[in-house]
Amino acid sequence: MENVESFIEETGGKEPFYTYRNIGKCLSAGISFITDNITPLLKLFFPIYLLDGLSMVLMNANLKSTDIYGLVLLVVGIVLFIANNIMRVGMLSFMLHLDSINKTFNKYNAWTLIVDSRKHTKRMLLFFLIFLCVCVITFLPVIAVIYFLYKTGHVNIAYYFVLMYVAMLIFLLLVPSATAMFYAVMENGSTIKNTWTGFKNGYKYWGKNFGVEIIAGLLVFLITTFLNLPAFVMSEAQLAAQASISTGESVTLPSIFTPMFLVTTFVTGILTSLISLLEISIIAHLYASIKTSEKDSTSILKIDELS
Repeated sequence: MENVESFIEETGGKEPFYTYRNIGKCLSAGISFITDNITPLLKLFFPIYLLDGLSMVLMNANLKSTDIYGLVLLVVGIVLFIANNIMRVGMLSFMLHLDSINKTFNKYNAWTLIVDSRKHTKRMLLFFLIFLCVCVITFLPVIAVIYFLYKTGHVNIAYYFVLMYVAMLIFLLLVPSATAMFYAVMENGSTIKNTWTGFKNGYKYWGKNFGVEIIAGLLVFLITTFLNLPAFVMSEAQLAAQASISTGESVTLPSIFTPMFLVTTFVTGILTSLISLLEISIIAHLYASIKTSEKDSTSILKIDELS
């Protein structure tokens, strides 16, 4: 406690990254990091924002095309979106690491941050592949059971079986995966071993994980839903115009509609990308709190053993 107080005093009131926080403080600390560093975040993540805007355009561009080119654009957009998210977590994790050792971001530009955070980005990529493999492995037997149920005519049972699998995936994998992700990205050593440690601690503090993730997720969902409304309305108008052709009631949209739709989608992608940093920052502070709790528990056990 004295160390925390002395750190706060030395850093002009800033709380250390690795300290215990309850759910409310995890949320406020994550939000404070984004709001306090909004200027460098706007500057350093600018290429990521542009690529996210481009990925949104590509994923929505297939609305204008019904052939193979539309599918290719969709796939490219999804791959670009996933790659951006991996880079975003890696770069923000590196910035949080710098902040935890009381270093500033002033010397960095977008390119040097991408280069210096490559270790964190590589760990995030490996974690993503590990998590994807776990999901596929758990889903394969489910597919076999669902296929058997459909073949034997038990469609309703297959439906409930899918619901049970989705619930299991959310409660047993997705909730603790938030902690596991930052154990994998922030810790030195084997990423596989750190991921396993992260999942163990994620299960141990499952309630805290769930509480922080549900509140942060709802907050980001509400903001991004509001930001996506113009693009959503325009995409629905475009789909309605395309559907009218098949019914013989051709509806012609203004020639300026498509450029406006693409620009709106691009801007929406940039804003959504910025807001997504909020959720990542909150979960990172959740990880720091859990790591501190585990460290304190280990210290208490060692003291008990010595006494």
